[in-house]
Amino acid sequence: MKLNPLNSNVVIKIDKEVEEARNGILLAPTAVIAKPNTGTVVAVHSNNPIVSVGQSVMCLKHSGTGFKEDSLDKDSPEYKVISERDILGIVENGNYS
Repeated sequence: MKLNPLNSNVVIKIDKEVEEARNGILLAPTAVIAKPNTGTVVAVHSNNPIVSVGQSVMCLKHSGTGFKEDSLDKDSPEYKVISERDILGIVENGNYS
């Protein structure tokens, strides 16, 4: 499936969440707190000067509309269509610091 976003929308492929382990104990993710999400830009509108395809970005977790290419496959990658104003920043070199 190919989705071409309109206006100031961006399509990102959401990075999978990684559960942290401390001393062999898996920590449950806290779903109550709205944590930022990271992902890779896969499509932008041609007039979008802010981000480009292939960049890693951080966005609000509960922004946009999420979808999967194959909704029946739990391992199918998750995508989001978000407004460029919901992008908090560009992640450079895969690091947050």
